[in-house]
Amino acid sequence: MIRFRFSLLQTKSKSRQIIQNLSGNIRSGQLTAFLGPNGAGKSTLLKCLAGKRKSGLSGRIFVTYNGCKPRITFSYYSQNDVFNELLTVEESIVYASQLKFTSKIKALFNDNKIKQNSLLSLTNQSTHRLKAEKLIEDLHLKKCSKTVVNHCSGGQRRRLSIALELIFSPTILLLDEPTSGLDSLSTLQSIELLKKWSNRKSKPMIIAMVIHQPNAKLLSYFDNLYIISSTGQCIYEGTTVKLIDHMSNFNLQCPKFYNPSDFAIEVASGDLGLDAIHMLAEFQRQHFKDNLNNTNCIEMTKVIKETQRHTFGDQLWTTWILTKRCFKINLRDRKQYFLQFNCVLFMLLLLYILHLDNKVGINDGCIQKPSVDYIKSLQVFDFLNSTTSTFPNWAFIFYSSIFMVFISMLPTLLSFPLEVSIFCKEHSNGWYSMSSYFLAKNIAEIPQNIIFPLIYCIGSYIITEQILDPIRFIGFITIMILLSFLTQGLGFFISALFVNNIIASTVIGAVVNIPLLLFAGLLIKIQSIPHFLRPFTYISYFRLTFESIMIFIYGFDRCQPIERLTIQSIKQDFGDHIIPIVKCVYDYDSDLVDNMTLAIDYFNEMIDKSNSFALLAFEYKDSDINMCLFCISLEN
Repeated sequence: MIRFRFSLLQTKSKSRQIIQNLSGNIRSGQLTAFLGPNGAGKSTLLKCLAGKRKSGLSGRIFVTYNGCKPRITFSYYSQNDVFNELLTVEESIVYASQLKFTSKIKALFNDNKIKQNSLLSLTNQSTHRLKAEKLIEDLHLKKCSKTVVNHCSGGQRRRLSIALELIFSPTILLLDEPTSGLDSLSTLQSIELLKKWSNRKSKPMIIAMVIHQPNAKLLSYFDNLYIISSTGQCIYEGTTVKLIDHMSNFNLQCPKFYNPSDFAIEVASGDLGLDAIHMLAEFQRQHFKDNLNNTNCIEMTKVIKETQRHTFGDQLWTTWILTKRCFKINLRDRKQYFLQFNCVLFMLLLLYILHLDNKVGINDGCIQKPSVDYIKSLQVFDFLNSTTSTFPNWAFIFYSSIFMVFISMLPTLLSFPLEVSIFCKEHSNGWYSMSSYFLAKNIAEIPQNIIFPLIYCIGSYIITEQILDPIRFIGFITIMILLSFLTQGLGFFISALFVNNIIASTVIGAVVNIPLLLFAGLLIKIQSIPHFLRPFTYISYFRLTFESIMIFIYGFDRCQPIERLTIQSIKQDFGDHIIPIVKCVYDYDSDLVDNMTLAIDYFNEMIDKSNSFALLAFEYKDSDINMCLFCISLEN
């Protein structure tokens, strides 16, 4: 015999005491109903019992049992229905059954006689489908079994919620208003099924639920009642058949042919006077027996932890099932992928129009040895021409990183908060571990994190006519894909922090990128940033992306080696008359020769570092790619 007990429970909000010194016990094999007027604290009590409400709570919640310790599992159903809207009713139950597979495995391995047939049956898809079909039939969901949840009625969704909890066969099942929104027939059918499951001979369950004013026939299905008054006190705990007799002992006579539950709620709401509530509450306090002789007990917090505990093997199995489920949901969520795909196509079209006559990737950005033509270009400022300058290509690289960040992060910021409520419900009820969920979620997101960056990178690389080199092309794509994974993960993190506020998560997601943009190195050179801030620039994925792509595009010996500059090479390029010119100027400015020597030395030192003007402008080296890739991988 297993009992679910609570003693002297009380909790309060900032303004008032919600429940006051509530004590009681619920036996296995019995269906218990919590009754009371609105605002009495029924849902609050259920949240306290389920471990969902801890602030301001005092008292004790525990489970008692006789003999050897059984495996006690727990499940809680809240008022809000949360589902994977793109799965059908049947698929939702089948996946739940497959996730329950881990608890069955534990039971088999705890048994000394492990039957191979039992193990094979649990891994068989048809076994889970048969169980789902049986539950669908019991809850009269056959009509909508092939319908996606998003298209189901409110009543069908309620019955699906009950099915998802029953498929786990938990030892303790707490339900908060599972019949709200159901018609009288559906309510009766659901209560009949709960009664049947609670009274099972093989594995009886402890089922307690909050319900509002059941009719007389519905009330008869409950074995026990727990009635809470408007003051947050218990005024009755006992069997359903003894309710009227108990009330009559306090001169509270239920009229003939009157619904007992309606009468009990009238008493609990204070319609018959507060004195009646005080008398009934005092009687319950005096006669509550908390006898723990010859019984073993375990705190409810340990029961919840045990329910949520998963071995390594469990996590592998649940990760596999969750990955399949996430893939199926993603394939059906065509709207999101359609919008992302069209956004990428629009940006490629815009790039094509902007760079129709300006192929920014053609210029190699290499340092040129001083020549007559080069001097002429300096005289007419032709070196600033966008067709010969590398700056437009730097802007393209920088813009590409910004676009990839927002196209990867924003969909996550908007959609993930809607999924977190599903995760919280399923994780707290022991369906799977947190690590299994996030691993499966990230695996399922791999295709979109590869396909969309791949389309954009191939299109933009060709449009801007970047250098056709396999290593540089693959490097460009790889960096963009890593950036997509990184920013999507950041989107998950921000959404988890602001799970109840999509607007806040979207705003924070945009604002957090502003300081990271400043640390990219294009708007403000890294060397210009104060020394104490420079290590923080490695947090900026904009800097890591920009620097990595710049090195891939302009580094790794793209530029041919240049001969060192000497006076003799200058004479060869400009002719022998350059010497008389220098002598003539020397008579006017004796420092010119020294300045020319310094200029030659500076040019030689510059080409010793790198032959690429693009890399020298930001003081990048080929070896810096290792640090960038390490930081990007670490942040992922």
